[in-house]
Amino acid sequence: MKKAIFWLIIAPFHLFSQVSKDSVWQVSDAGVFFSVRLVEYANGESSLTKTRIGDTATVFSFDLQRAESEANRLANVAFEARNFDRQIRNILQRRDTVLATLGLDMTDTLAKKYAAPLLASGWKVLEGQAETDIVFSISAQGQLRYEITGFQPRNAFILGRAMRLNNYKDGNRLDVYNAPGGNWFSIYNAVRLRFPGNLALDRSAAKPPVSRSAEMPAVQEKPKTEKAVKKKKKQ
Repeated sequence: MKKAIFWLIIAPFHLFSQVSKDSVWQVSDAGVFFSVRLVEYANGESSLTKTRIGDTATVFSFDLQRAESEANRLANVAFEARNFDRQIRNILQRRDTVLATLGLDMTDTLAKKYAAPLLASGWKVLEGQAETDIVFSISAQGQLRYEITGFQPRNAFILGRAMRLNNYKDGNRLDVYNAPGGNWFSIYNAVRLRFPGNLALDRSAAKPPVSRSAEMPAVQEKPKTEKAVKKKKKQ
């Protein structure tokens, strides 16, 4: 306990100050590349660290592997996405079987669990620059419904964070997916459902966070003006 208290006393003040800017770039010196990181704190202090990355072959090898790994990840995601329509159809077919056998409706139950945010007023359909009102409701029988301005009400089936809109704009079915920010998007982002004020729309596949120590910093230009770096204060 005494050691912990002693460390807190001698710790530099900037460790407890909020970071106002965190910049990373690469520089080369005689064929060797370095990662430079400048952290600026709200209290006016800053710290500069320079880490050796390697020679040209090392940097190229890392970028090559990163590009290949990302492309392979996209291929895996695309392989799964190609079956989304069939998988949702299978879910709805299973729903019909359960309803006929047990007399219980899975989609009505899921609507009660997930549809509340959709029942708020103000939802919009965005296709390119076009924006149209869309209203969701639940019928007396428990069926989720949607109505786009200028079109007849249609059935919708919410299945957690995936939702199927039947006869979208009098055409084919449309499947949309719930983004972390609360909006909905089609698989190619051609159609988006957005609540006013909720602008977050992250379509990227969830990936585990990568620590700075395990991730090679992206190549960035060195700032034109290099700020003076204050030495850490000691107590």
